Amino acid sequence: MRAAVPIIAGLTLLACRADAPAPDPTLLEWEAPQGYYPEPLEGPDPWVAGERRLNLGLFYEGGASDFMAIDNASANYYIFETTDGLLTYTQIEDPDRIEGLVSSRIVRSGTPWLGGGIVWSAARDLSTWTLMALSLKSSDESFATVTISMETEGGDAALSMADYGFDNDGQWHQLVIPMTDFEEAGADLTRVTAPFVMAAVGGPAGESFNIDALYLTGP
Repeated sequence: MRAAVPIIAGLTLLACRADAPAPDPTLLEWEAPQGYYPEPLEGPDPWVAGERRLNLGLFYEGGASDFMAIDNASANYYIFETTDGLLTYTQIEDPDRIEGLVSSRIVRSGTPWLGGGIVWSAARDLSTWTLMALSLKSSDESFATVTISMETEGGDAALSMADYGFDNDGQWHQLVIPMTDFEEAGADLTRVTAPFVMAAVGGPAGESFNIDALYLTGP
């Protein structure tokens, strides 16, 4: 069932009154304790100015030349539900990461299957992008594989990450998927409606995998 619950990515905007009092000078002298704010990691393949890199708005905090925001209108992130209305997973920020400050830990709800991803309200052309990069990590038995799908108006394509080097051995695996592999599996890259959908078969509640460093690259 494709019924889903959107994850709202909100922004808090702060404004200052013209007649606001001056800040307490003692507050300006405060310094964060060592390690309070972790340093962001550049990752195994940091972005270089001039390189084409597309941030899909999720699971990536690094630099990019192009950005498609999850705006909860033209682009949504969904956690899919079962037919009886149960979310198939929950998502937690985890400091164990490949790049940035955190990765996302996808935690099973114990449902017969797990699924979720980015869905666009209108098709977009991704045919100029050549590679999808992402990093996965799990040590749980039920995640012997994770499937990544791309849905398009011309057909859908699902690829097993085990075919690209993923193993549930408790280590981070940096995966690179040629976009032509999605195309050969049935996707029309000129009319993409869901650029990234992750799925797995059922398993015990609480088992999890981490995901980080998701982006597309091109010439």
